[in-house]
Amino acid sequence: MENEDPNELLSAEEVANKLGCDRRSVLIWRQQGIIPAAIHRGKFIRFSMPAVRAALRKDAEKQVY
Repeated sequence: MENEDPNELLSAEEVANKLGCDRRSVLIWRQQGIIPAAIHRGKFIRFSMPAVRAALRKDAEKQVY
């Protein structure tokens, strides 16, 4: 996790594998604006893993329990 290259761009499937979730979850989070896409052209979407992790941490901090 700490050795993740911020310049490496991953597919939704690669992000899902790293997070241990379903690819569809990653795409839903992107659609809802929870995580940012580094590149989004048509169906071509790539993500920066450090940016995804930071966005998920930020979203988790906003949750009210």
